[in-house]
Amino acid sequence: MNKSIFIDTNIFIDCILERKWKTILDRAKSVGFILNTSITVIGEAVVKLRESENSIENIISFMRILDDWDLRFLFPSHQIRTICYIMGNEEQDTRMINEVTDLTHLAYSMAYHIDIFITTDKNLKKYKIPDKLESIHFEKPD
Repeated sequence: MNKSIFIDTNIFIDCILERKWKTILDRAKSVGFILNTSITVIGEAVVKLRESENSIENIISFMRILDDWDLRFLFPSHQIRTICYIMGNEEQDTRMINEVTDLTHLAYSMAYHIDIFITTDKNLKKYKIPDKLESIHFEKPD
């Protein structure tokens, strides 16, 4: 079975503006990783790219990446809603309590049982999901 990767917003931005991640993810796709992202990541990326210098060209580059990688787009589900609710009532690890967008992206990856979550957000990497989520068999991706 091929492993799945969830790509966070900041990685797409780096692929376009700095290109440091593009080669890595091109290679991952070529060796069989299944690349995923959510509609919330797509929306956030478009907004950020729209605010960048050369916004039109950057958005076009973003759309090309989406096509080239044949990404699987993840849509809202009841599981995502449940995970977001539990993380929103978090009392165990509060470092992400005000990071609603990042927690939503993480919820998508957990609901769809993604193996690897790629982000540059240090707090998100260190975040411990609530015990209640683990007790109902949700795991934070690597």
